[in-house]
Amino acid sequence: MRIQFSKLESALRKTFQLVFLEGPLDSAPGPGVLPFFEDFGPYSCWVSDDRSLSPEEKRKEETNAIAYIKTFMLQYGPFAGILGFSQGARAAASILLEQQREAFTHDSLFGVFFCGTFPPFIPDAPDISLPTVHVLGLTDPYLRESEVLLEHCTQQSVRRVIKFNGGHHMPTGSDVTQQIADVISMTYRTSQRKRVSSIWKKKVPDSRPSALEI
Repeated sequence: MRIQFSKLESALRKTFQLVFLEGPLDSAPGPGVLPFFEDFGPYSCWVSDDRSLSPEEKRKEETNAIAYIKTFMLQYGPFAGILGFSQGARAAASILLEQQREAFTHDSLFGVFFCGTFPPFIPDAPDISLPTVHVLGLTDPYLRESEVLLEHCTQQSVRRVIKFNGGHHMPTGSDVTQQIADVISMTYRTSQRKRVSSIWKKKVPDSRPSALEI
C-alpha cells in the first residue's frame, strides 16, 4: 500500500509523517491491485470476504480489526488523522466512530477515505461527525459505496469531497495529488479547532504530526 501512497506521501512530506499499518489477515489481491502491483505481495486485509463465515465469525473479525488499530495508535501515537483506501476506509471510519462513542486517545482525529467501501465494522453505527475528506473515483465500481459513506458523515462535520477521473485506485495525477494534500492540511487545521472532548489536552509534537494509513 505504501507504493500506492508514495505520491501523496511526497506531497505531504513537509507537513505530515505517514505511518503505515497493514491489515492482520492474509488476503488475495484486492480490486485494482493486479496487474500493477503483482510483485508486491503478500497482501493483507482487515476482514475477509469469505462468505462461508457465520455472522458471529465476521463480527469477531471486525472487532479484532478495531482492537488491532486502536492498540497500535495508543502505542505509537499521537496521530492527527487516519487514512484508509477501499476496505481500509471502512476500518478508518470505524476508528472515528469509536473515538466519537468514547474517546480512547487524546488525539483530535480526522479521517481521509480513498475509494471507500461501506459499511464500517460497527453495526447500527451513528453518522460520523468528525472532520472527513472523501476521495472518489468517477469510474470506480465501488463509487456508490463511497457515496453512501459520505452520506453517513453528518452535515455538521467538515466534509470535503475530491473527485478524480479514475477507478478503484489512488489518484496518480500531480494536480489532484497536490489538491488532496492541501485539503488534508486544511482539514487538520480544522480538527485542531474542533476538539473531540474538552477534557483532553492535545500533545504538542516535536516535529510533523503523524497520520496513520490503514
